[in-house]
Amino acid sequence: EQCQRELDHSGLRTVLHKDSDFDLLEERIKIMTIHSAKGLEFPVVFLVGLTMGVLPSNQGLQHSEPEEVQLYLEQQRMLCYVGMTRAAEALYLLTIKGSESRFVKELTEKVVMWE
Repeated sequence: EQCQRELDHSGLRTVLHKDSDFDLLEERIKIMTIHSAKGLEFPVVFLVGLTMGVLPSNQGLQHSEPEEVQLYLEQQRMLCYVGMTRAAEALYLLTIKGSESRFVKELTEKVVMWE
């Protein structure tokens, strides 16, 4: 919701979607969770929050058993993959330099262009 407010304040037309109750042809920036975007494709995708503690969330890393932590990381990695594969033409991964998500760090330098 904060992202939507900032974009609206900038003069960009947005619509916040919490479910799949939207018109794909609507000429607005669509803000949604990765879960809501499953099965959909967009020309350009911005994945925000790819920082330590957000994706993957620190909450899931609190498991006491190493196997549970590994399972959680795999689930979060797949979620990140789903988000990245929604882009048809361009994908932008937004992070904070020095606090990148482990998933961003796993991508090779040939894939990620830092700006």
